[in-house]
Amino acid sequence: ADYFSNTMTIYGEPWEVYRVYTGSNQPYTNSLILNNKVFVPIENNSYDDDALAVYAEALPGFEILGFTGSWQSTDALHCRAKGIPDLEMLQIFHNPIDDQDEAQDSYMVDVIIDDLSEAGLIDEELKVFWWTDDMDMNESESITMTVCPQDIPDCYTASIPGQSEDTIIRYYIQALDETGRLETLPMAGYYDFQAIGGTVYDDGDLNMDGTINILDVVSIVNVVLNGEQNDMADLNNDGIINILDIILLVNIILG
Repeated sequence: ADYFSNTMTIYGEPWEVYRVYTGSNQPYTNSLILNNKVFVPIENNSYDDDALAVYAEALPGFEILGFTGSWQSTDALHCRAKGIPDLEMLQIFHNPIDDQDEAQDSYMVDVIIDDLSEAGLIDEELKVFWWTDDMDMNESESITMTVCPQDIPDCYTASIPGQSEDTIIRYYIQALDETGRLETLPMAGYYDFQAIGGTVYDDGDLNMDGTINILDVVSIVNVVLNGEQNDMADLNNDGIINILDIILLVNIILG
């Protein structure tokens, strides 16, 4: 766990590490994830419930099941299970959206879908399902993904709309190929992130009327002359609002 705490993922972000207490070398981490279930080796002691609760927190939507047995710390359910790989599996890869600290117009869901069977994907079934705090999962809205504008193999994208109020957005990804393989990511449950509500204005729209024009120049000049602090006026993000920001705004208007 210490190694992963100090290591970045392939997306350049820190790992989110969940810890379970194993003071007597309990085998909790030697678990087996199978479809929408997580089989956790337990020992009928006072630490079992806490370990199962950590799994439930880390994997929302999965069914967490504890099993007793003749376990050892390095030999339990995961070590004793045999898996047969599906060499023509349908794989989905995605870097989950992080919690937000400001309002956004939309939230991009970028996905890599690898059809190892090479039978082909069914485009209309490549979807993102999303819902918010005031919706149930069965009320989720779906968005059909499209090919990413960047030249990235097997890349698809969808856009979850911005929200008017602060909320938690939950979502999952679905893909279907011509062999009938239907996969979701995560395999059970959902991803979630904090979304900040509000209207997003373009850089330079200081009076927030939806148009960038001479009125915004007047607004930024007044900010500079009055020595006001207005983050929207700091267009070059240098912490100072001055003539450089006015020039930048004029350039935005002139295109």
